[in-house]
Amino acid sequence: MTKKASDITGLTCDMDGQMRLHGEIVDSCNALEGLSRFLDFLEQYPKPVLVGHNVEKFDSIVLVNALSNHNLLTWFKNVCSGFADTLSMAKKVYPGRKGPGQYSQQTLVKEFLNTDYEAHNALADCKAIGKLLE
Repeated sequence: MTKKASDITGLTCDMDGQMRLHGEIVDSCNALEGLSRFLDFLEQYPKPVLVGHNVEKFDSIVLVNALSNHNLLTWFKNVCSGFADTLSMAKKVYPGRKGPGQYSQQTLVKEFLNTDYEAHNALADCKAIGKLLE
C-alpha cells in the first residue's frame, strides 16, 4: 500500500502483515483470498454492475490489475457486467461546476444530501453513493 493510499484511507499494514484502520487492528486476508471472496459475493447476483465514483480511471484499473495478477480476470468477466462511473455521470448531469473538488463524492453528498460522511471508507462510500443515486 502506498503512503498516499494510507493517508487517504487511514489503512496501514504492519511489517508482519497486520492491517490497521486509524491504528486499530482490523480483520484482513491476503489478496487472493480477498479477491476470491469478492467474486463469490458477486456470483450471488445476476451479472451485477459495479458502481463507483471515479471507478473508470482508478478503481476499475486497480481491481482488473489485481484480478489479472491472481489469474482471476476470466472469473470476474463471467460474473460481472462491468462498471458505472458516478463521476462521469455527475459531470454530464451537472455540467459547468467550477472550482476544485466540485465533482468529488464528498462535495456532492454534502450539497445534495446535506450530510457529511467518512469519505474513502469503502462501506461509507458505497452507502453515500447509493443515497446519491436514489
